[in-house]
Amino acid sequence: MSAASASFLLHPEEKLQDSEDFNTLTAEFFEWFRILQEWASAWSGEPLRYFDDSHSSAIHIAVSDRYLIGSPARLRTIHVGARPLEVSQLRRALDHASQSDRVPLEHRMMLSARAAQLSNDFRRAVIDATTAAEVALGAWVNDHLRQRGQSRREIDRKIKNARGIIGLYRLCIRLGANPMVPEAPLMNELASVRNRAAHTGCTPTLADTKLACGHAEIIVSSLRPLPMT
Repeated sequence: MSAASASFLLHPEEKLQDSEDFNTLTAEFFEWFRILQEWASAWSGEPLRYFDDSHSSAIHIAVSDRYLIGSPARLRTIHVGARPLEVSQLRRALDHASQSDRVPLEHRMMLSARAAQLSNDFRRAVIDATTAAEVALGAWVNDHLRQRGQSRREIDRKIKNARGIIGLYRLCIRLGANPMVPEAPLMNELASVRNRAAHTGCTPTLADTKLACGHAEIIVSSLRPLPMT
């Protein structure tokens, strides 16, 4: 699929541009569209991009045979690259957006890390990537212990006592998980790079950033795979 278009059904009114339907659509369109963008980016592998306000209005209403009126909101566009969406994925992304169902946090953080890397903000990229990995580790522990019947309080205590990404990693290993990244690379090429970036203001190199983001991506995809539809 190379392109897609969508339309919105509004109740017909004499001055549609002043109607409640139109005003509601204008106010809520970009939150809806942002969720759609996130799912499209997560599934396609295309970095989540941000655009300026130089584009046309997102919504146009014909007020006569010769004139259109536009909403004040500006349109941002999905760009899908290496892995174009399947039609079923686009439909599912539209469903997610309509239900305000966002991409899980660990995957959103990876989207943020990829976008930061694309804009050469390597410091933010490794911080967001490490956060994504830590969230994925914690979420796996939470789900695993819940399935074993442990209480919310006990689960929270164990996650808190793990004290960060390395402790969560070791806890996951003890519980039988396979994060697919050995502990030494996790410590030296992800956690340590993140700590230097977060606590000393050190900017990682491009090579270090790619390595850190790659490790985080593997952990997130192995422990918290995103359904493809």
